Amino acid sequence: MIDALSAEGLIYQEAKRNNVVFVNRERDYCELRGTYTFAEKPFHGCRKARPDRFWYFTGGKEKPQVAYVTEAAIDAISLYLLQKMNGTDTLHAVYISIGGVANDATINRISHGIRTVLAVDNDPAGEFCRNRHSDLEAIIPIHKDWNEDLQMV
Repeated sequence: MIDALSAEGLIYQEAKRNNVVFVNRERDYCELRGTYTFAEKPFHGCRKARPDRFWYFTGGKEKPQVAYVTEAAIDAISLYLLQKMNGTDTLHAVYISIGGVANDATINRISHGIRTVLAVDNDPAGEFCRNRHSDLEAIIPIHKDWNEDLQMV
């Protein structure tokens, strides 16, 4: 998965600090994640040209019919892998990271053009987001987030 995203130019490792950088095709949003495994507080940051920008990838070459909105790029990747393992149609889906649940402008932008499923964390912030957008479908990870769910497989 990392090789495929890297080949598409959607992920790379920053040379100076070794952070993982998730960058969208338009180059107006990036999410940075620290790679130091044992850090007390792992580094995380987002940079965006406008408030409604996001990182995404599609599950196939087909036109997406559903958008899965997650809080972080690693969760978008993990959800994709879980769905692929479970036989869910990933070819007609787009997997999106909005960089946190407070990004209502992005959720609103996405939900105007495609069936949108909130796939945010299983925590109080995720619940608050689902309540704010109760008109949207939602799926909830069993553990805190999709990455933790994937690690339990």
